[in-house]
Amino acid sequence: MMFKAIHVSSRVAAWSVLATALVASAAAQGRPDIRRDTQTIKFPVLSETVGPRAVAESTSKFWPPIVETYTPIRRVPKNPGFKRPNPNFLDNGLRAGQVLPVKRIDDMKSMFPGIDMTGYDPPDPTIAVGPNHVVATVNSSLAFYNKNTGQRLFQQGAEGSSGFFGSVGAGTFVFDPKVFYDQVSQRFFMVFLDLDEGAKTSNLLIAVSDDQDPMGTWYKWKIDNEMNVGGTEMWFDYPGWGYNKDFVICAGDMIAYDGSAIAGQQFIAMSKSQMLTGGSPSIFKFNDQQSWAAQIAEMQSPTSNVIYGGTTLIDFASPNSVVRMYAFSTTPSTISMVARDVPVPPYFNATRFLAESAGGRLLDTLFGQLQNAVWRDGKFYAAHTTTNATESETYIRWYAIDTSDWPITGTPSLWQSGEVRTPGSYNFMPAIGVSGNGDVSLLYTKSNAGIVADMMLAGRRANDPLGTMSDPIVLKSSSGTTYGWPGFNRWGDYFMITTDPEDDQVFWGVGQVGKTSGDWTTEIFTWKISDAAGFDFVDFAPYNMGMYFGRGINGSVGDAAASEDIFVRVASRSGGRVGQVAGVEFDYKFDGHDLAGLQALQVRVEANGPTGTTMMMYLWDYNSNRYVHIKSSPLRPTDDNEVIYQNKADFARFVSGTGDVKVLVRAVRPYRQQGRVLPAPYTLEVDQAIVGGGFASGS
Repeated sequence: MMFKAIHVSSRVAAWSVLATALVASAAAQGRPDIRRDTQTIKFPVLSETVGPRAVAESTSKFWPPIVETYTPIRRVPKNPGFKRPNPNFLDNGLRAGQVLPVKRIDDMKSMFPGIDMTGYDPPDPTIAVGPNHVVATVNSSLAFYNKNTGQRLFQQGAEGSSGFFGSVGAGTFVFDPKVFYDQVSQRFFMVFLDLDEGAKTSNLLIAVSDDQDPMGTWYKWKIDNEMNVGGTEMWFDYPGWGYNKDFVICAGDMIAYDGSAIAGQQFIAMSKSQMLTGGSPSIFKFNDQQSWAAQIAEMQSPTSNVIYGGTTLIDFASPNSVVRMYAFSTTPSTISMVARDVPVPPYFNATRFLAESAGGRLLDTLFGQLQNAVWRDGKFYAAHTTTNATESETYIRWYAIDTSDWPITGTPSLWQSGEVRTPGSYNFMPAIGVSGNGDVSLLYTKSNAGIVADMMLAGRRANDPLGTMSDPIVLKSSSGTTYGWPGFNRWGDYFMITTDPEDDQVFWGVGQVGKTSGDWTTEIFTWKISDAAGFDFVDFAPYNMGMYFGRGINGSVGDAAASEDIFVRVASRSGGRVGQVAGVEFDYKFDGHDLAGLQALQVRVEANGPTGTTMMMYLWDYNSNRYVHIKSSPLRPTDDNEVIYQNKADFARFVSGTGDVKVLVRAVRPYRQQGRVLPAPYTLEVDQAIVGGGFASGS
């Protein structure tokens, strides 16, 4: 969310006029008051086109590989900074949980410095973590690191003809980056926005790595993201960036080039299979004229046919008491969009530049939008900044919304919500992350009259009381006595948390702190949430096994009982459009323990497979009578890749009333080449498949 310098007071006044126009336009169109109407809203496809083919380009083209760019013109925003009263606000009686006086952050490490000041303001830092590398992005640069050593391997600016996107025609103002690592396809996906106000052009700059190593070939596209509403041309701002197995979606705010109007949110969905091979993706566009700043979830599931998103900015009304949830139903070639408003505890959207910082300066809290989103095991997680009626403080508000099987059946509903408040301080700019076993982390900024800006971290175990979060800790404090310029200063725009594909209990995060010079820098950290107390895991070996998918199986069930390099082997066979697939299922029995004392479930699998193969673990859900995906991880040919899954929250559905547990280990070697050539057959080797039960003492 960036732009060239513009006087703040005149900008806010201009956007206040637009807010009034937006409300009037909504009334004229006779749209229902969605804040009170929680019925499903259907959105038509605005357009369906085929995008350009990618430009394939290797990182070896860039020499030297590390170039630290600096734009001497300080880039600052042209963003709306207003809110309007909500005459239809209704207090629904829901209330958010608070902080518990406990510590939950464990094994915290400052891994390495992130990207330093580039001349853009603010940095908009994001991060993606693969098996061996970390990809970091800021305005307007990107860098690749060795995950284990922290060595910076590559850094380039994103803008201009000599930058990372120069081959697809990047302009001189490239901003608002987002990046994620897709554990299913084992690729990095990156997006920047490209704007030329004079020429009235607005585009997405997208790059997808050709494998799990970013030091190699990337497929790159430049895709138009403009809208024309009643003859008014609109440009695209503040992206949401998410995916599932079928599609990648970029959501953005639509703003008129001349500042005369806004048109809500555009959603651009691109078919993923063509992007993995550098082809021409099918592109579907949707528009919600009421919403703003939607975030799209990372759907860490190889089977989900839905992509979820959400927003807290609906007609910029404040206070409010709903989160608008989006559901995009997908096949490999089609997509449709619906929305539904979910009641949540009431909240006030904060005014921009609200947070007090040392030296009498003010930091930008934005205005209450969600800042990232992630979906895990049927729950949509997101967080934003809220305030009170007098705006004397700001808080972190977070949500976990149960999506169930919506939109096929049922409706989404609030599962839990909480707040992180620090009396006398401003908490803002949150990122949220969720591990495979349901632990949650919040990364955010805290400031007050005596604190420039601290990078803070809070967490909760999956079995903590609903709505609660731990006492926050300081990850890193800003240097110096002040940040930025006297008066108002941009800050962050967003931070990022993700989990490690090699160990899903490890969180990675990136955020901003101030330097002694008054400029910004970014820092990269890892941590865990402390293990649940009061029990030890008891291991159970499988008593039965069978081939689930493949050409044949070799070995006995006892070969999967211990890590001894004696394998259960399954030969793959074609799974149609999926690729080469192999699968084996195991049966377990919790004998000799009281099931009433079961507090957690753990699955540990050691397996090998060729490079480019993904192992997926599933547990049988005795409530729905089907396998449910729980975790994915890339395989290697040797060294017994260990994948561990823990669940301390909703594990009961995976254990029958008589103590039965079923585990499916499935491996996929997907299509990789242009023309969808079937990959070669392979053998999945399972060395160990153990289920652990976390039983309370005496159980």
